[in-house]
Amino acid sequence: MVTITTPAYVRLAGRRTRQANGLGCRVTVTNGHVQFRADQPQHGDLVFEHEGQSVLMISSSTATLLTSHVLDVVTTDAGDRLRFVRQA
Repeated sequence: MVTITTPAYVRLAGRRTRQANGLGCRVTVTNGHVQFRADQPQHGDLVFEHEGQSVLMISSSTATLLTSHVLDVVTTDAGDRLRFVRQA
């Protein structure tokens, strides 16, 4: 199962308010690279909500790839970023 930390929920909610039409983020994995893009929930998605708003959508096939991962905010040289990290 995918887990999301509180800081990640807050960051996703902030992104949602800046998107046109209040779209949430969809996670996709292509060639091992995780990408976030604006989208709305689709049938069969795993949907994460924050304060009653859909902030993150993951297809069932992508969720399988991210099993045992945590979405968190990590500090990088380029600033704070959303990152999936494997649970210990």
